[in-house]
Amino acid sequence: MTSKQTKLFPRGWLAHSTAFGGSLLKKSNPKVKRIFKRTLPMHIVMRSENANGTRSLIRLNDKIEQILQVQAAKHHIKIYAAANAGNHLHLLIQAPSREQLSAFLKGFTGRVAQLAMGTKTEKARDAFDSRFWDSRPWTRLVSWGKEFRNVLKYIGINTNETNLRMNRAGTRAIFAEIQDAFDQGLLRRSPTLIAAGFG
Repeated sequence: MTSKQTKLFPRGWLAHSTAFGGSLLKKSNPKVKRIFKRTLPMHIVMRSENANGTRSLIRLNDKIEQILQVQAAKHHIKIYAAANAGNHLHLLIQAPSREQLSAFLKGFTGRVAQLAMGTKTEKARDAFDSRFWDSRPWTRLVSWGKEFRNVLKYIGINTNETNLRMNRAGTRAIFAEIQDAFDQGLLRRSPTLIAAGFG
């Protein structure tokens, strides 16, 4: 495994100056606004320790994908990448406004919670449900270029860990080998590889 792969993100990226939510919030109700810029994409993580057994997000993957597509279309959200890691979800998206981002997050998290918990209440459908989610979604603005490609690669690693049932070290090793082959010119600079964060 190469050193550049183990240092995919700089130390402290979870507490980056543009990050909001997740473990950064000591209480459910924040005193500051989620940082937003419509010209930049956003990395989002939603975590639930309740998502295990029959409530595992993996078991609900197809339905969660449907919810994601419906909510993204409804609120004009562009999806660059998504990964289901069982007890948490990763998204890389771009929203046209703060209001549409907020509506998307409420609609998506509410409906996923409703699906996992088997409830049909309006509270579960239309608002953040703290009975299921550990905390409000963690978000961080992502700059275009290298940082954007790194997040794509990171989400790809999470996707392959789930789909291939590999551990983090094994998945990272595969991605490192792909990057090395790319750097050595053994792989063609295809749009697919570039979009996946290589190069």
